[in-house]
Order: sequence, then C-alpha cells, then structure tokens
Amino acid sequence: KAVSAKIMQTLCANLAALDHTVLSTSPDFQIKLKNTPNDPQYSSLYAMNKIKAPAAWEITTGSSDVVVGVIDTGIDYTHPDLQENIWTNSGEIAGNNIDDDNNGYVDDVHGYDFHNNDGNPSDDNGHGTHVAGTIGGRGNNGVGVVGVNWNVKMMALKFLSASGSGYLSNAIRGIYYATQNGAVITNNSWGGGGFSQTMYDAIADAANNNVLFVAASGNSGVNADSIPMYPAAYNVSNIVSVAATDQNNQLTYFSNYGATSVDLAAPGYQIISTYPGGGYAALSGTSMASPHVAGAAALVKAAHPEYTMTQLQDSLLGNIEPLASLNGYMTTGGILNVYASVLNGAVAGNNFSLGLNYTSTHSNQITTFYPKSTLLTLTGEISSANVKIKAGKLTCQIYNGSVFNNQLDIDLTSITSKLSKAFKTFSFIAVSAGKIRTLNALIARTSAQKSAFISPFYKNTRFNKLCKKLNGQRL
Repeated sequence: KAVSAKIMQTLCANLAALDHTVLSTSPDFQIKLKNTPNDPQYSSLYAMNKIKAPAAWEITTGSSDVVVGVIDTGIDYTHPDLQENIWTNSGEIAGNNIDDDNNGYVDDVHGYDFHNNDGNPSDDNGHGTHVAGTIGGRGNNGVGVVGVNWNVKMMALKFLSASGSGYLSNAIRGIYYATQNGAVITNNSWGGGGFSQTMYDAIADAANNNVLFVAASGNSGVNADSIPMYPAAYNVSNIVSVAATDQNNQLTYFSNYGATSVDLAAPGYQIISTYPGGGYAALSGTSMASPHVAGAAALVKAAHPEYTMTQLQDSLLGNIEPLASLNGYMTTGGILNVYASVLNGAVAGNNFSLGLNYTSTHSNQITTFYPKSTLLTLTGEISSANVKIKAGKLTCQIYNGSVFNNQLDIDLTSITSKLSKAFKTFSFIAVSAGKIRTLNALIARTSAQKSAFISPFYKNTRFNKLCKKLNGQRL
C-alpha cells in the first residue's frame, strides 16, 4: 500500500514539534533500481512519460485483483501482449454450452459478445484491442508495448460490430454485466445518440455498486457544455469525462472540451498500442485518452485496494498536473498525473456537495432553477471554498473564503429574476481542497422570455450587474 506523502509530511512535522531536540525530519525512502520495462516499443510511448507513469511504477505496477471492463469492439484476448491480463470467469467452463455460474450468459469465459449474443467477445475491428493495450498491455514481458498497468484483469465486453457500430441496448447490457461480474472500473471509448433514461439508469446502477465509469468526451471538437455527447455527458456521480491532448500537452483539434462537463485530459494523439492478430497500431482520438485514465484508476486501486469509487475519482481529479493550455477547457484544467494519483491518493477532508433549493429535476436529468428565495448551499468536510457562477463564457467569483461549521449558504434571491431575463442555462462551480463540484441548471423562464432575442451586449451588462449584486468579482 502506498503511503500518502502529505500524511508523512504531517507526521514528520508533528514529531519535530513534540521533541525539540529533533533538528529536522524527513521520510526514510526506500531506494531501488528504476522499474523500466523491457518492452521493445516502450520508448515510442510518449504518453507514459506525459502522465508520469514510470514514477508510478516505482510504487506499483498493478494487480490481478483489479478488474476493468472494456466496453467496446471486443478484445483480441489471444494477443501475446494481452493474454496474461485477460479476465477469466472462474465459474464458467469453456465450450460446454452451459451457463455454469447461472449469471444468465453461456460460455462467458472472458466476457461476452452482446452484438452477436455469444460467449466469444473477440475483436473484429481493432478499436477495443487498442484500448485494452493502453489499459493493460503486459509489462516487462519483452513483447511490444506496455500499458498503464503491467498487471491487471480486463473483461472483454463487445457491443460494437466489425464496422464499429452497435446498439445502445447492447451497451447497456454490457454495463450491467460489468457491474454484476466484478469490474470496479469500466472504460467507455464510444458515444453518440441522445439522452437515454435506460442508459442513465445503468450507469447510476454502476455508481450505486461502486463502479467507476471512465468515458471519452468525444471527437467533434465542440464545447460539450452546450453540445453534450453521451455517455460522457450524463450527470451521474461515477462518470469521469476525458479530453485528448497531443505530444505538446495541447488540446487536440478533434477533442471535445467543457469547463463544467469534461473533467481532465490525457494523451490521445498518435497512441501506439496493441492491435488484433498480434499486431500494433497508432491511433488518435479521445478513445485513446480515456483508457489512460481508466488504467490510472486501476493502478490507484492496486495501490489502495480499500478505495471506494469516489476515492478513486478523487485520486484522479485531485492530483492532476495543471496546464495553462487546458485552463478553462475542463473542470480541473489539467492532464492526468498517475504518479501523484497513486502516491497521494484521495485527499482527505474534501467531501462536500453543492446544491440549490427550489429546483426540480426532469426525466432528462436537467436541474431547473426557479426564481424564488433561493440558496446555493455547500455542505461537507470543508474549511474554505471558492465559488463561481458561470453563464456561457461569462464568469463571476461570488465567494472565496472560509467555511464555518461545514456549511456555506449563498443567498441568490436578489439575482434570480435577472438571470431568467438574460440567460437560459448557467453553472455553479465550487472548489475546495483541490476538488471541484459543479451544478448545471436550466432557468425557469416565461414564454415571453424564451422567445425574446437577447443581445450579447445585454447579457454582458446584465451579468455584470448580477455579479455586483452578489458582491462578486468578474473574471
């Protein structure tokens, strides 16, 4: 188990305070040879250095106790670089045409093919095998590439065909299968279609069962705050939405972004990984960024096996590397740092929630905000907070200071009518102890307000007034 560097620093400081004969303190680190894999193509995997994976491997290289569901086009589970890290259903006997473990699926030894309804989730496209290699290409085996995890178990859940298309209903079956058969993380490098309540319910069920849902933000190069791509855009607590960066830590031209709807970035440009038939290929997309994050989550779980889904999520989002090039493009404004995530883990004392009274939630899970005596409330283990209100590209910091008795109430009554006259949607963003909570809302408006044309100048003027009304600072 990795020891938190922050906890160690606190212990050392406490020791020095208790005994004044102690002149200084520092942790006694274990020194060992560099854990560099002997995989021939390792030197071409620029992404591993970008996310600080080599430093993380000095702490852990993964665990076969951690199961990641790869919901995709299947996996070439005979690939020399993957076969040792493929999940095996111990309750199933291969090829006997019997559902031995009574889980509802016949011969599901390594997962299931929901597209063809059989127990052979082999990859006939290439996408899923490529994703799997980034998550868990076997490390230090003298073959090909290395994944974020040298050692892990990947569950092959095929719902996409050889052409890369598939039905939402089969993706939903894959999510439920992963949840019911022991996956603690799923990678979801796919998307499209509108809101689906059934899909939402499947992801929410995964959240209720402590399964982290890592998803690609999409490849349309658009602002996902206003043009959502599902499943990354669902408002469910276990979703981590991932954007793609290139070799220079720049957001790629194709990557979706979103200050309130996309969480962090990871390399997704010209990523070399495994391909069916024992081969290797370089592919680009947020599909390639997402498995870096799913793999990082699995590595954190290996180092901290007791962690819940929320703690895994906090470990990833609370330990990013901030980048100026990503500031304002996602909630964290940074790129995945797997070393810091493994080393520091979940930051204690930062569990808090953000909510509004006088709201309602519709079937499409959009919170509607009513102009009444409304309070924005932060509650939880927080001692200070920075709170902003955001409408489009307009941002106002409405609070930055201490929080007493673990609760902060901000009265919005004076601005609700101004909001409804000028804006359709907006977001509240709260930051405490490096953790971010976002609340997206749709403002209840009259028919006249909905049909009225609002000029950008009027919106800017109105936003300045409401910011001033809240004693805020326009950013």
